[in-house]
Amino acid sequence: MASYNFFVILERVGNSLMLRPVRVTLVGGVKMDKTKILVMDDEAMFGEFVREVATGLGHDVLVLSEPDKFFAAFKSFQPDSIILDMVMPEYDGTDITRWLVTEK
Repeated sequence: MASYNFFVILERVGNSLMLRPVRVTLVGGVKMDKTKILVMDDEAMFGEFVREVATGLGHDVLVLSEPDKFFAAFKSFQPDSIILDMVMPEYDGTDITRWLVTEK
């Protein structure tokens, strides 16, 4: 039986996230495949937190804290999943999402 730690976002308070750890046990030994995750968050500490959790689960993780570097990183890293902050300077998450739609 496989067991994974997940973190659930409870609420956003200003620019801070309140997180609560949750242990999830998957019946039948189901295991997540290794994936490439691109994290874009201008708060470097949050990105590093996600990296630590996801790397511990066996995923490859690239963390960016400068929105202008996202576009080149997306093309070179070719992530399976993206964790995207929606409120950032220069480009916000909506701008990046629009760009992603045109790329796919």
